[in-house]
Amino acid sequence: METLTKGAFIAALNRMITTFDEQMEALSRMDAAIGDGDHGISMARGFHSVAERLRAVADRDIGTIVEMVGSSLTGVIGGATGPVFGALFTELASQAKGREALDVADLAEAFRRALDAIQAIGQAKVGDKTMVDALAPMVAALERAAGEGVGMDKALEMALRAAEEGRRSTAQMKATKGRARYLGEKSIGHEDPGAASFVLIVRALLEGFRAERNG
Repeated sequence: METLTKGAFIAALNRMITTFDEQMEALSRMDAAIGDGDHGISMARGFHSVAERLRAVADRDIGTIVEMVGSSLTGVIGGATGPVFGALFTELASQAKGREALDVADLAEAFRRALDAIQAIGQAKVGDKTMVDALAPMVAALERAAGEGVGMDKALEMALRAAEEGRRSTAQMKATKGRARYLGEKSIGHEDPGAASFVLIVRALLEGFRAERNG
């Protein structure tokens, strides 16, 4: 059975660190259209903190590593973004405690818990033009994959495709949460940067899995 190993997860984290550096300006431009314009800077700063702390926990279990990511993002990123993205990893950590590998069902359960936690923090639902619009369909795709016995590679592909579709859908939504809500109808036509960042995280998971599998 295909699993997401600790090595694959560390490879995914390294991709996230690199990706958020590369996409910092693009994400900030996206945020400038409907928010403060600092989302890319915040995400890059958060993953810089992850990079600084990763070596110290790299030989530990997945849960410990992911808990470090969650605490780093929560502690370093300001505003609502830190707690939201921190919760994403903190809930994954609770599922991965003491584990060296996760299967598709584990990931589905972990991201379902993350969705519940994030919705509890911000009271966001699908259609509010937030990260939830990418996360919720991704969770549904993982749960479908787990139910069908799909392997990890295909499951992560399904998850990424669902997250991308969710991200694209935010362009047609009117924001009802965060600073963007003050723009009303003017927020329509712009993708949500949080949803875009979430897609980058899911893509990194797939790439990390493939890199580890292919050696």
